[in-house]
Amino acid sequence: MNGASVRGDKVGSVVGILGHLGSSHYGGLKSALVLMFRGIQEDPLKEENLSVVPYIIQLCSMSHLLLQAATDDLPQLLSREMIECLSKQAPQWLGKYFSTAPVLIGMLVNLLLQVETSGPVLIQLLLDLAINPPGRNITLQNIIGETSHLLLSGGGRISATAIHTCGLMP
Repeated sequence: MNGASVRGDKVGSVVGILGHLGSSHYGGLKSALVLMFRGIQEDPLKEENLSVVPYIIQLCSMSHLLLQAATDDLPQLLSREMIECLSKQAPQWLGKYFSTAPVLIGMLVNLLLQVETSGPVLIQLLLDLAINPPGRNITLQNIIGETSHLLLSGGGRISATAIHTCGLMP
């Protein structure tokens, strides 16, 4: 068995365990994800903190329950300070956790389109950030811009309801 296969099995096992716990202890799972996310602000470039968001994205791509738990409180967590923190991390993710920016963007678009409760709010936040980008980090600006473009161009399956909810259509 190669290393990638073992790693995939471990992540799958973690997803299964978290999914089981989440079905019985949804509030506790949400709280743990919020604590992990907030913890990255202390030292954004510390190795453990650099891996938090990519890890959460990976888990969310494997479980709808985890996606919902991770995104329910996300609009409130994404303050300007948190976005600045993510702007420091984003360049480090490419090549290490995501092979290329288009791979990361594709995952983000796919996940955003699956979010039920806070999806429209997150899409609106993303569009606002595309218009008024955070900081001067070109990597994060490109990711935000390309993700927004893909969502609106029809490359993603953004629904008319989500666009209407965000106030982009009457």
